[in-house]
Amino acid sequence: MRKFEFADHVVGFIVDSNIDVELVENVKDQVDALLDKHKKISLYFEDNSPNPLDISAAFSDLSYEIDQRKRFNRIALVSDKSIMYFYSKVKSMFMTAEVRSFKHKDRLDALNWVSNDV
Repeated sequence: MRKFEFADHVVGFIVDSNIDVELVENVKDQVDALLDKHKKISLYFEDNSPNPLDISAAFSDLSYEIDQRKRFNRIALVSDKSIMYFYSKVKSMFMTAEVRSFKHKDRLDALNWVSNDV
């Protein structure tokens, strides 16, 4: 997993390994560190993992983001997997943040959208 910050309140993750509970816990720790510095943040998450989303990881992620829902402005999920599109729709029902999914070919649109949240 690679992490990058492209604005002081925007963090991005590019994942090439399986999305499991351990990875989600690692992302949550890094997001918490950024939330210590900022009242609200936006999140870019690019899925290049070889396998489908682990259901336990999805529940861990969703419960965390619901708990922190007022601390997110925008969440961009980039993936060509249909399950991630569906997951973004489920996530948006529980979040106060704007949540959108993008295909890999549209990753630049996703980066632009998530960074222009002011």
